[in-house]
Amino acid sequence: MGVKKFWWVVLSSICVVWSVQQSWRCSACYAALIRADWPPTMTTLWHAWVWRGAAERCAALAWWGLSVVTVVSLLGGLFGDLSVQNSGWWMGWLCAIAVPALLIALARIDVQVFLLPDPLLLMWAALGALYSVSTGRWSVLLAGVAWCCFLAAVWGIREGIERWAVKSSRGCFFQWLGAGDIKFLWAAFFWLPGDKVVLMWIYTAAFCWAYHSWQQRRFLPRGHTALGPHLILGWWVVKWVHPAVQYGYFLVI
Repeated sequence: MGVKKFWWVVLSSICVVWSVQQSWRCSACYAALIRADWPPTMTTLWHAWVWRGAAERCAALAWWGLSVVTVVSLLGGLFGDLSVQNSGWWMGWLCAIAVPALLIALARIDVQVFLLPDPLLLMWAALGALYSVSTGRWSVLLAGVAWCCFLAAVWGIREGIERWAVKSSRGCFFQWLGAGDIKFLWAAFFWLPGDKVVLMWIYTAAFCWAYHSWQQRRFLPRGHTALGPHLILGWWVVKWVHPAVQYGYFLVI
């Protein structure tokens, strides 16, 4: 690694560690606004970012742990993914810096108010589209059309189908389609091929079952939960950890 890349990695790591704290406080502020009956819009998200200084800081131990994970993911993404290196690095840096903060905000908000905000999901899909274009997986036209379709689906479900479904006997089904968890799965296709999205869902189900089985001390846990954090963990494992495990396995055999 050259000197220039070394300093870019150092500066990126500092930026990522800083963004973890800011994302933690912004998500806490956003959840407080939602509890105060603010609508889940871009305006609310902007106010949460502006007023994040009023929110409680992330505990030192949690900040340290999250920072270690994000920096390791940064290094793994830049040096372990050949498609990122071949893309000229700039898109890899952009995604490595923006993705951890975005995922932390999504997970924190879902845990607190059972909501995955549409503006953040649209940003998540947009980053995935840019990543796919930069690595040569998608063309610019395909990425643009896919993101516009995702935008239409997100706002169409929210503004059209969900309002109609309130008065329909099939309302529960259509409201379920509008859930943030389903939208997150849709957005995962911007980052991963279809078979890996299926693998991500398998990991998600396993993580969710393991966590609540341990929490409730029973083999078949009950109740409802925020699925967002488990989806995010499943995506992270499929995107960064699973390829590393496969690579290590092939080295051993």
